[in-house]
Amino acid sequence: MIKAIIFTLIILTVIVSSICGATQASFRDDPTVVTESGYTITSSSTGYKVNVALILSNPYKDRFAANPSVQITLRSTDGAIIATRTARAAGIPPAQTIAHCLNVYVDESPKTMEFKPLSAHFESTDLKASEIRPFVLQNLHSRNASGRTIVTGEIKNPYPTTAGAWVVFLFRDKSGKLLGGQEQWISEIPSMESFPFETTFIDENVPHDSEIVDRLVFSHNNSQSTWHKMLER
Repeated sequence: MIKAIIFTLIILTVIVSSICGATQASFRDDPTVVTESGYTITSSSTGYKVNVALILSNPYKDRFAANPSVQITLRSTDGAIIATRTARAAGIPPAQTIAHCLNVYVDESPKTMEFKPLSAHFESTDLKASEIRPFVLQNLHSRNASGRTIVTGEIKNPYPTTAGAWVVFLFRDKSGKLLGGQEQWISEIPSMESFPFETTFIDENVPHDSEIVDRLVFSHNNSQSTWHKMLER
C-alpha cells in the first residue's frame, strides 16, 4: 500500500513538473521593446503635468506580447524620485507596433525621466502577422473652437466581429522628435463597418513645438483568445 502511494506521488510529481516546464517554455520573459519615447512638461494650476508617449513593438513573428509595460520614473535635480508610474499598454500581436500615452501630475518639475522596459510576457502564438488587418481612419475633419481643436472622423473595422480600438495622436516637432500624445478608446465598432468618433484637444495641452501629428489605430486585446474570436477562428 505504501509503495503504491509513493509510486502515485512520483507519477503526480512528474506530471506537475512537466506541466510547469511546458508553461515556462510557452513564454519568454523578455522586456518590452520601446521603439520610441517622448514627453513634454507643462505647468498646471496644481503643479506640473508631464505628457508621455510611448511607441512599443513586438519583434517576434511567433509570439504575442500579452503584457507590454514600462516603468516611468521622474527625478529631481538631486536625483530624488518625484513620482513613478507603470505604463501598461494593449497586447501586441506578432510583428506589430502600438502606442500608449499618459499624463503624470506632480508638484515639482522633473529634471530627468527614466523609462525602464518591464517584461512583456511574450507568449507562444499561432497568430500570424498577415492576419492582423489595420483599422482605417476616414473622413477626418478638424475645427478650432475657443482654445480647443475638435477632430471628428470615422474608424473602419476590418474584422468579421465587433471590435474596440484605440485612436492615438502623437505630437512631433518639425525634426520628428516625439513630444507626447493623446489617446481615445472607441469601445464597439460593428463588423466591417465605419463608426464615428470625436476627440478634443485643449490647445494649452498640445506641445508648443508640435508641427507633425501622427495617427495610429489598433485593437486593445491582451488575450489571444479575444484575437481568435475577432478572427473567427
